[in-house]
Amino acid sequence: MKDIFKIRRYLFAFTVKINNKSMVNITQNINFVQSSDTTWAKSHSKTVNVTDTSGSGMAGATLKYAWKQSDTGMTEESHFTGSPPNYGTFESGTAITKNTDSGSNWYLWIFAKDSLGNFKIEKTGPFYLDNTPPSDTKPTETHTSNSITVTCAQTDANVSTLDANTRYYQIKPSSQTSWGDKWEKDIGTSHKFSGLTLNTNYDVRTKVSDSLGNGPTTSQSLNNIKTENIEDPVITCTPNGNSWTNGKVSVSIDFKSGSQSYLTRQYQESTGG
Repeated sequence: MKDIFKIRRYLFAFTVKINNKSMVNITQNINFVQSSDTTWAKSHSKTVNVTDTSGSGMAGATLKYAWKQSDTGMTEESHFTGSPPNYGTFESGTAITKNTDSGSNWYLWIFAKDSLGNFKIEKTGPFYLDNTPPSDTKPTETHTSNSITVTCAQTDANVSTLDANTRYYQIKPSSQTSWGDKWEKDIGTSHKFSGLTLNTNYDVRTKVSDSLGNGPTTSQSLNNIKTENIEDPVITCTPNGNSWTNGKVSVSIDFKSGSQSYLTRQYQESTGG
C-alpha cells in the first residue's frame, strides 16, 4: 500500500504600498509602478506598507530597505546588507527617511520575505537629495586707491541656487591676524569696501548658504590686495603736433607702476580733414 502525500504549495503574495499608494502586487506576475520625487530637498521620507494576501500571514516576515544610487542590481537578500542610514530593517506602516548625501539618482529598495522563505524586491525613485554646502571658491576683485570691489565666486553643485539673503563679505588688513566677527551683508554678487587707506594690503573673503539651507560656507581668502594711487597715463607722440612726416609715428605710454592692469590700449588712424 502506497502512502499518498499531498503537497500544498503556498503562494507568496505581498502587497507593498508607499505613501498609501499601491506600488506592486507581489504575485507570480509582477507589476512595477514607480514613483519619484525630483524636487531638490535635504531629505525625502516614504511610508511603506507591506501586507501578505496569500494567507500565511506576516508573522516572522523579514522587511529590509536600502537606499542606493542605482535602479538595478538588487536581486537577493545579501544586497540589503550594510550600515545605517542607507540600510536597515523596518516595520510595515512606518516611514523610511533619507536625509544624508546628495545626488539626483537615489532609489529606495524594499525587500520583503515571508515565514516560508518566499521573497520579493521592489524599488521606487529617483529622489533628488542635496546636503552639500556651497563651494569655498575664493572671490575676485578690482581696486582703486581707496576701495576694493569684491565679487563672490562661490557656487552650488546640486541645486545651483544660492540664497542671496545669506551672502556676506568681509575685509581686514593683511597685517592683522584675526578676521573678527564683522561681516557686511549684500544680496548682490559684488560688494564695494570704501574709505580704505592708500598703499595698504587687504584680505577679503565671502560667505553664503544655498537655497535649502546647506552652509554657510566661508570662501578661501583673497590676500594682499594693495590699494594703489591710480593715475592717468601720459601719452607722447613722435613727431608731435601738426608736423608733416613721411616716416613712422611713434606712440609711447607712460603709466605709474602697478596701474597697467587698468590700462586699455586703443589707437585710431585718421587722414584728417
